This record gives sequence, structure tokens and C-alpha cells, in this order.
Amino acid sequence: MINNFDSKNIIVFGSRKITIDIIEYILSSTNHKIVYVSECDAERDRVYGSELVGEYCLKKRIVCGNSESIIDCSLMRPDIIFSAYYRKILKRDLLLVANMGCINIHPAFLPQYRGPAPSLWNILKGEITAGSTIHYMVENIDAGDIIDQKKLEIGDRTGFELNRDLMNLGFELFVDNFNDIMCGISNRSPQDNDKATYCLPFCNNMRYMVWGASKDVRQQVRAFAPPYEGAITYTLGGMFVIINNVEIMDKRLSMKPPGSYFIKDNVIYIETCDKTVVSYNWKHDRGIIKHSGRFVSGPPHI
Repeated sequence: MINNFDSKNIIVFGSRKITIDIIEYILSSTNHKIVYVSECDAERDRVYGSELVGEYCLKKRIVCGNSESIIDCSLMRPDIIFSAYYRKILKRDLLLVANMGCINIHPAFLPQYRGPAPSLWNILKGEITAGSTIHYMVENIDAGDIIDQKKLEIGDRTGFELNRDLMNLGFELFVDNFNDIMCGISNRSPQDNDKATYCLPFCNNMRYMVWGASKDVRQQVRAFAPPYEGAITYTLGGMFVIINNVEIMDKRLSMKPPGSYFIKDNVIYIETCDKTVVSYNWKHDRGIIKHSGRFVSGPPHI
């Protein structure tokens, strides 16, 4: 058994607020030492209200960079590695650098939704619940033994709100299990690979509306609602429109094809396969949009 009162060397890989929360917790509540932080910052982190990890570490005088070099990390002599919202896959040899292993926090209820952007996919797929998992890392992505996990009800959360709340849930899991992990007595439950599902990475084409069933339309809009950049659609004439919210009406207002729309008092009404949806928060890219017309489903053909 490893004595938690012995100071251990920790490397942290990560981005977003959860990584800063983890660093602050280790510095303020434990006797362990962070010997290196590998940041994977993106400017959108700042746009969405999170301080950049690199800037935070600079203020705290923590050794920080963006190296995944096995040699660089070995020189730091880490006992354990923690990863949170890191945007790259750590190589197998790097996972073997720390004698106590590598721990990851993943914003999904594993083994479901392995891979990137699970919060978006939870909403796009119409899931009722979502979760976060803290687990040991292995070569296969998000496939290592589970230490602990928690669920929450998705409700009407947007993609941004769900991602934020899963991040907070992941930090709770980190705090709840940190001492056991450092003492070498944490739970280890193998995942059932037969039940595993996987996420595709986010691409901008996912934002283009498909005018199918009204519930699917609402889910797609919620997934990309502000402060994300919104869902996109465009008219047969090439006018692009950003849809930031929709509400589903009780019935269809016309028998026109899905994607047909009309505008009244700056409110846009759009037909789907089963019901009309209405948006009070939308904008178009240029010029003057016609008061009625039809939107195209899916991304533009190139």
C-alpha cells in the first residue's frame, strides 16, 4: 500500500476549467507536487469563459508546456499522471512512464460514448441522462478500468451547459477518489467492451440543420445553442441563417414540405416532418431574407 503522506510527483495533462480546478486542489489540499503540466489550450476556452491553463500556470509559476515527449516526462520522474479534457491521445509508452499509472476524467458514462465530444452526442441522440467517469488509461481510448462514475439528468440543458456540468461532475469524482488513488486502494472495475459505443469528433457540418422530426430538430439546436455558435441552415437561394433556439408547436401550421418557413414579427416558423417549430432567436448572414421560403436540409454540397 502506498502511503498518501509521502509526497508524490504528479504530471497533469489537460485543458479547460477542470484542469485548473485539479491543479488548485492538489496545490491547496494535498502534500503532493505537480512537476509538470502539459496544456492543450484552445482560444475557444477563453471565449467560453475559462482561463487558459498555460496562463494560469505562468501566474502560479508551475512548469508548463505542451510536450508529450516520453523523454521530457520521464525526466520529471512522475509517480502518477492525471489527464482531464486533453485534446490528444497519449501514446502507449507515455502511459508507462508513471509507476502508479495514468488516470483520465471522461465526460461520459463509460463504456458508452468513448471518444471526443460526448456531451454533444448525448444531446443529439436524445439521451435522458449523461455522466462522467474517472478511469485508468490504457492504449485503447477511454477503455481502461473504471474507478468511479456519476450520472445526471440532461433535462433541457444545451450542449454548452451539459459540457460545463459534466466537467464539474468530473472534478467531483476527482476529489472524491483522489486519496484512494494516491494510496493505491482505488476501485478498478473492467469495462464491458461489448456495451461500448463511440463518438465521432465534432465537425462544423454537424451544425447544419436536418429538417426531420421536430424533436430531432430541437435537439440539434440545443446542442449548438449559445455561447456555442448556433445551428446553421440556408435557403434554396443561398441565404444562411443561424438558429439559436426553437420551440415545438402542437401541430403543423401548413402542409408545405419540411424546411418551409415564414417570418412574422421577426419570429420564424419552420415546418418539420411532424410539427412546426418556432424560433425567437435567429439571425441571417447578409441582405434581406424573404418572408417565406424553404430551408435546405444538411450541409451545402461542394
